[in-house]
Amino acid sequence: MDWIEEYAEALGEGAAVGPSERRAVLKLARAVAHRTERMNAPLAAFLVGQYTAVRRRGAASVDEILGEASRIAEELLPPPRPDTAD
Repeated sequence: MDWIEEYAEALGEGAAVGPSERRAVLKLARAVAHRTERMNAPLAAFLVGQYTAVRRRGAASVDEILGEASRIAEELLPPPRPDTAD
């Protein structure tokens, strides 16, 4: 068990992160960090967590919700700089 899994377990019910969720959130955080101020990356991850919690009250899957959040972020992010690879 890696650290993030231990942390999720310690936080308790509802705090789990599978491989697809991990990839989606890390990809979003990387894009935000490279295309805005770096400090926005952990804040964006926090916001996507809140968004997921609220949206999970409906019938949407976590993968669908993370896809929505990523599309919204992409619409708002400035274009990638030529000197960085997302």
